[in-house]
Amino acid sequence: ATLELTRTVAEQDELDMDLNEGQDLKMMKSWRVNMQLVKDRLVLLEAEKDASMHEQERTLKAEVEQLKLAAERRAAANREHLAMVQQLLERIERTEEEAAPLKPALVAANERITELEGETSALSRTVRLQAEADAVMRLNIQVNEVAKAEALAVQQRRTDEEREEKA
Repeated sequence: ATLELTRTVAEQDELDMDLNEGQDLKMMKSWRVNMQLVKDRLVLLEAEKDASMHEQERTLKAEVEQLKLAAERRAAANREHLAMVQQLLERIERTEEEAAPLKPALVAANERITELEGETSALSRTVRLQAEADAVMRLNIQVNEVAKAEALAVQQRRTDEEREEKA
């Protein structure tokens, strides 16, 4: 009976060990499945990341191309403006060269204009003085006419007074 009990205990231990090994195997399988799920998820995340990075790269390349085109158009416009400015500068230089012989005549004309302005100013003063003199003369004439009229009135009164005295 002891032997049988020992054997039963040994069998039970063996069964327990088999059971433990079975549980360990289940845990190992579960761990492997979980690890495979994690690996699959990691692969999926890597693929999503790669796709996102490729999309960002394409977007950035497209933006860079647009910026390059805009920069090229701006550079072309700048070259056109620069050419126009250059042409204007050349025209200014030619005009200055053509005008150089005229400068002494311009200076002389400006001096003559200044002289004429002075003469005009003097003439304006003369005209103003003449107008004032004419006004004074008209006033003198009016004063003389008034004086004559008064003298005639006085003379007429005397004549009238003399007639009254004679009569």
